[in-house]
Amino acid sequence: METKVEKFTITALSGRTISLEHHITESKIYREPLPGEPTYFSSRLKMFGQGVMLKKADDKISHPHLYIDGYSVTLATCKEVKKQIGATLKPKSNIVVPISQQVYDDLKDREKRANQAWSNWSQAKKDKHDAEAALTEKGLVLVRGTYIGDYSHETVCYIADVRRLTEAEKQQSRQEYADVLWHVNDNRATVRPTETVSGITSRPPSGKVSGGDLYDAYTITEAEAEALIAETKQLQDAEAAVEAQKKLEADQKRIAREQAEEETRKRIEAEELFIWDAGTIYAAAGNSMLHSIGALFNQKEGRINLYTTGYASDMPGANTTYSIRGVLKEKGFQFDGANKYWYLPFSDENAQLVIDLLKQYDTKAWPGKLGFARCWECGTYQPIKKMELDGPGYYCGC
Repeated sequence: METKVEKFTITALSGRTISLEHHITESKIYREPLPGEPTYFSSRLKMFGQGVMLKKADDKISHPHLYIDGYSVTLATCKEVKKQIGATLKPKSNIVVPISQQVYDDLKDREKRANQAWSNWSQAKKDKHDAEAALTEKGLVLVRGTYIGDYSHETVCYIADVRRLTEAEKQQSRQEYADVLWHVNDNRATVRPTETVSGITSRPPSGKVSGGDLYDAYTITEAEAEALIAETKQLQDAEAAVEAQKKLEADQKRIAREQAEEETRKRIEAEELFIWDAGTIYAAAGNSMLHSIGALFNQKEGRINLYTTGYASDMPGANTTYSIRGVLKEKGFQFDGANKYWYLPFSDENAQLVIDLLKQYDTKAWPGKLGFARCWECGTYQPIKKMELDGPGYYCGC
């Protein structure tokens, strides 16, 4: 194949002069040329020794530009860039050269002129074909069948505009397709396989339909097509109404659930205290939040203990028994230095006093906001980063 190379220069948007090459190659076609078909030429622009793409302005680059993908940029390409325009470039870098609209149009015209004879012949051939096709017999068919894939079956049912082949197409077709009806639009409208559709079974078109080896085709009128499309739309509208109702009901349930959860959250934030009886298994304590101060009601030993929880240090600015020690002393609490808690004798009055103090001074936080989760085994809250997912949830290793 013979290649003709035309060398020329352009002026980039920056004002620099860039050398380009236009490679015009006679292409070989692996078939018999059609009557009057001229030689086809491939056209390729090169810049800095590499093939270059001519691109329009886009979202990233606001001007037309010449583009070389970094995959093609070698050390030799970088040296050529340095030689021509003095720019330093690394291999594998994209090359973008913005150009004016006039230069872009001139380059497009140059590419077009390289193959003008074949383009003119191809357009004339298409115009002749379209003119002949416009005069052929037209029709409508209902195409029905089942597409059988490797893993699924799919029902095929659509209305197609068809026309008879032109004489030229018949000559080019194999003999068994000499009287085929060819789809102008493969799918005017997809329709549902309803009883109405099932009733159209006795009017095959006079001749095969393109693609009809897989599916059955039946001739229909324009009125029948409109009726089938309208029937399908009614079914789709009915289904859409059902789906809309389902969505409405689901949204209503979701809103009601979210409102209930919000009410529960507010109630817990307002009412929950970390109080438990001596001997209670921690997993049964049932607290939803983390608390900085807790209380142990030990009726057997006859006292109520008030202490700082292990979570207080993870709660910024949290109250502790130390920060309210003055209040505790004023209320008559005694400090047990060995066990690090404050206590009062057990009584109904002191129990209410402790509850009132917790309501006033206990700091609360939701575990998730502090990165904590509850161990499904022992019930304690631990930092998630120290736990692992195991069994039904997070496990602390207890």
